[in-house]
Amino acid sequence: MTSEESIDIRMEYAISGPEESRAAETFSKAVLSDIMMTNDTEVHIVLGVSIPVEDVRHRGHWVKEFWTCHNITEIQEQFLDLLKSAAVAQKVTEAQVLH
Repeated sequence: MTSEESIDIRMEYAISGPEESRAAETFSKAVLSDIMMTNDTEVHIVLGVSIPVEDVRHRGHWVKEFWTCHNITEIQEQFLDLLKSAAVAQKVTEAQVLH
């Protein structure tokens, strides 16, 4: 693969039901675990994660917020909260990874 080629992999999970909040929390922790495990391997380099975040000044408008692995480990609870909110709102979070 040349430096100009890329591969997009999309994994989607559906969360619904009366325990939606708890399911979103479980999902967020699983995503965090996968990101950290991927980053710990010597095969991949996680550049960061783009999470959709609702704009506080324009409700209903979502913007991508980029998180580096360092930020994720330093402010893990906030990262998990944002992941959970994005999942409940059915917004797609994207990890940027080099192979």
